[in-house]
Amino acid sequence: ITHPSGPPALPFCAFNGNRDVWVDIGDKRIGIEALQSFLNVSSQQSCHLGDRFTKTGNDMRARDIAMTVWVTSPTETEDYLELFLSEMGSKEAGECAAARPHGPKQGTIEWQKAQTIQRNTAGP
Repeated sequence: ITHPSGPPALPFCAFNGNRDVWVDIGDKRIGIEALQSFLNVSSQQSCHLGDRFTKTGNDMRARDIAMTVWVTSPTETEDYLELFLSEMGSKEAGECAAARPHGPKQGTIEWQKAQTIQRNTAGP
């Protein structure tokens, strides 16, 4: 499909990982800005958890519009969500955080992967 005015200015990302193939239309910044607008919150009130903040990663643009946390697994994402809920101070948020299973346990493969990534991405 072509358009007389040329290609669209909307960013995109395509990935072919053998069994996984996808195209992201837009980028994380566009999606986060839309969510912030819908929820009527500022970038200072937002936090994006992602696993690809490298130059070619799909989470890189999130850094432009929100605080970010680099996670290594779904379990680590859950751990951060638990921390955020606990720090919110409400009774319901604390109960929600306390009710979920905890992990990863020290010494597991998930834990070892997280330690390796933290060592390899630590600042000077």
